[in-house]
Amino acid sequence: MFRNIGDRTVWIVAGGPSLRNFDFHRLRNVPHIAINRAVEDCRHASIVYWSDTRVWAMIERFVRMHPGMKCAGTDVHKTEYPFWVSRYRFDGITGLSLEPGTLRSGNNSGYAAINLAAQLGAKRIGLLGYDMKLDGSRDHYHSGYPNLPIRERTLKEKMLPHFKTLVDPLKKLRVEVINYNEDSAIDCFEKRPIEEALPE
Repeated sequence: MFRNIGDRTVWIVAGGPSLRNFDFHRLRNVPHIAINRAVEDCRHASIVYWSDTRVWAMIERFVRMHPGMKCAGTDVHKTEYPFWVSRYRFDGITGLSLEPGTLRSGNNSGYAAINLAAQLGAKRIGLLGYDMKLDGSRDHYHSGYPNLPIRERTLKEKMLPHFKTLVDPLKKLRVEVINYNEDSAIDCFEKRPIEEALPE
C-alpha cells in the first residue's frame, strides 16, 4: 500500500494526551494509520488498525463507515470480524515481522501499527500521540476506554521496553521513524516538536 508514495511520510495516529487540541483535519490528504479510537477523528485514514478485540465494540460503527483499509491484530480474545477486516496474526512480541499476515505485538497497538506500516512499504514514519506516559490523570487525548484503564506501571513495564527492539530491524530496512512528541517516554526514535508535524 505504501510502496508507491515515494518519500512521503506515513503518519500513525495513536491516542496519547499530547494530541489534545490537535487539528486532525490536517491529515485529510496525507497517508496515515488511525489506531483504535483515533478513527473517530481520522475519518479519511488510509488504514484503521486495532489489536485488542475489546476495542472493536467501541469503534465498530466508525470502522464500518471508514473508506480505507481495516486491519485487526489477533489477540487472546476471540472475535469474529466481518469479511472486510484484514486479520493479522501475532507471531511474537518484540522485533519486526516481515511475513505477510503477521505482526509483532509489542503488547500495544501503537507498536504493531509501526510493524504494519513498515511491512506495507513505508520508508518514513511520523508518530503522533505516542506518549507512553500519563499526563496527570489523563491516559488519552480522547475520553479513553472505560473498561480498559491504562496504568503508568503497565506502560512502563509491559509496553515501553519493547519499542527499542524495533530500531535495528527498521534501520536494516532503511525505514526512518520520527516521534513528534519531545516529551514522549519513547526515547529510541528521533524526537521533534509536534509543531513541526505536517508542515503547511
